[in-house]
Amino acid sequence: MTTEIENIEYTQLEQGKSTEKASQTNDVLSLIGDVTVELQAMIGQCELSLQDLQNLKKEQVITLAEKTNEPISLLLNGKTIACGELVVVDDNFGIRITELTPS
Repeated sequence: MTTEIENIEYTQLEQGKSTEKASQTNDVLSLIGDVTVELQAMIGQCELSLQDLQNLKKEQVITLAEKTNEPISLLLNGKTIACGELVVVDDNFGIRITELTPS
């Protein structure tokens, strides 16, 4: 059995070729751009004892640790990808993005 081996020439990539990188990103997005993901908005958190949790009643108010003017975190798979301000869009909540988190 004869195995034929060929040499492969590799092209040296230059740093700073953002147009090539952008083109590659666009190629990938054209393949996966229709995939949907679920984002979560974290408006705040608090700590409760199990007893307090068990004693929750309808219409009871739970105070969160965050202040009303603090940014809202936008999470993808539990990782913060952006921060923003809570806004109202028609009858829905929305988030105005104020900061993107570097990946």
